[in-house]
Amino acid sequence: AGGVAGGGAVGAGGVGLEKKRRAEKAAGSSSGSSAKRSKGVMGSGKVSAMLNQWSSVKKSLQEEEEEQARREAEMQDPEAMERKRLQELDRWREQQASKGEEEENANFAPVMGDWRKTLAKQHKSSKSHKHGSSSKKSSKSASADKAAGGYPTNSKSRPDLESLSAGLPQGWQAMWDKKTGDIYYGNPTTKETSWSRP
Repeated sequence: AGGVAGGGAVGAGGVGLEKKRRAEKAAGSSSGSSAKRSKGVMGSGKVSAMLNQWSSVKKSLQEEEEEQARREAEMQDPEAMERKRLQELDRWREQQASKGEEEENANFAPVMGDWRKTLAKQHKSSKSHKHGSSSKKSSKSASADKAAGGYPTNSKSRPDLESLSAGLPQGWQAMWDKKTGDIYYGNPTTKETSWSRP
């Protein structure tokens, strides 16, 4: 009876031990599955990191494409080009002002009135001095044309610039201002211009 009781106790202790082992095994398998799950989450973490990286690269590519499309549209839009030119001019002015070079630069000197009108007045007055008064214009214009070699100084339509350039010094060519109709001479190499034929 003692053995049975002891066996029973051992048996009962064995059953208790068996329950403990099962509980540990169950806990071990659940911790093993949680380890597997955490490993799976870690794998999905890598995937999500890769997806985030891919989406950021995709976003930057889209932004680059949009910027390129904006630039191309800007190149075809004269108003946008003018705005860009004015922005660059403002940046340049700020740069010159920060260096203290604006006082020495003639580009910062104020122009009184409309410079186009001032230039046109000067040009007309120089022509009137060349051609004389309106009453003597016909007699003096012939001598002025002879002095200039008989070449025109103004044309409402585009003149034959090649024929006007014939006989000029090397590098010089005749040019025509479409807005005013004035014919002038320039040397693109030296960047010189002249109203009178060289």
